[in-house]
Amino acid sequence: MHRLKIIGLAALMLATGAWAGDLSWKLWAQLRVDPGNIVYSPVSVQQALSLVALGAHHGALSVIAPLARQVAETNAMAKTMSDHGERLAIANGVWVQSGMHLLPAYAASARQAGAEATAVDFNTDTARQSINHFVSLHTAGHINQLLPPGLPSPATDLFIANAVYFKGTWQHAFDAGRTKLEPFTRAAGPTVLAHMMHLGSVDMAYAEAGTVQILAMPYQDGRMEMVLVLPAQADRLSEIETGVGTQFEAWQHALKPTSLSDVAVPRFKIAWHHVLNDALENSGLRSLFDGSADLSGIVGTPQKISVVLHAATISVNELGTVATAATAIGMTRAVMQKPSFIADHPFLFYIRDRQSGTILFTGRFADPTLPNSGG
Repeated sequence: MHRLKIIGLAALMLATGAWAGDLSWKLWAQLRVDPGNIVYSPVSVQQALSLVALGAHHGALSVIAPLARQVAETNAMAKTMSDHGERLAIANGVWVQSGMHLLPAYAASARQAGAEATAVDFNTDTARQSINHFVSLHTAGHINQLLPPGLPSPATDLFIANAVYFKGTWQHAFDAGRTKLEPFTRAAGPTVLAHMMHLGSVDMAYAEAGTVQILAMPYQDGRMEMVLVLPAQADRLSEIETGVGTQFEAWQHALKPTSLSDVAVPRFKIAWHHVLNDALENSGLRSLFDGSADLSGIVGTPQKISVVLHAATISVNELGTVATAATAIGMTRAVMQKPSFIADHPFLFYIRDRQSGTILFTGRFADPTLPNSGG
């Protein structure tokens, strides 16, 4: 029998199913550099971006259209999940500047995604209050201040927001009477104490792959599970995180029903807030921020993303898990800058016949101080 005791660095938590998209791991590669405890929801980010995708045209559509399938799968999962132990709720909303109107096609598509439009004045704080109230309502009060004072800016044309709420009860609940303070070894610094929950002897999906142990802890109806990846040494989690995108599928396939002599997991809570602009741009979505993507299908004018805010919380205890997340995307009018041509450094030149393509002269201008370069 195997005994799995999580006493090293906080185990890396992975969600199965539609969460395991390419963008999820690209984002994780950017966000994992943040020190300490982290939790984020790929589903929430994808849901918000999918509402941007509804207004994308031409090349911009190909950048984020692949999210549509994952979003549809997640929404279908949320509708079919039983409320007997598990609950997954997803909410979307759109806020548009008073006097502006969503294009009819976009408004209809947004409604199909469960997003109703609200007219607000982004020059007042009521817009921030409205968005924060929506997020707080749909995360059961776990996320109350997604937008800090000062946002949205007066230049904002619209805001898109998503909220996700998950509650799961363990299929194998921990006995609270067995929870006790025990050593927890951090990657650096002295060992500390954590409230360790113990299951005792139990059968669960388990695997060993290289230098990691993998455990799948099922929630009550067996569809959802929390997967924990535990390195053999406390200071090796960073190396494991680096390859998570390529190892994820192999870890999932390696899991097999196994008799364990004990499972010990810390009781913990995490709250995390981050601006995702840089992470998304570095994940291949730069065109959505610099105005080069055609996002004119939302309100009829060129738009670009100005800010993406994300917050997530998770609470893991003897009974189960409550996790929430929210993503808000602010958009402003994209002003196309006229290009300029300033030849103030070395350049090539040639003279050609436009009809035949014949090159009559070609050369290089590199240094205006040379004897043969007098003006």
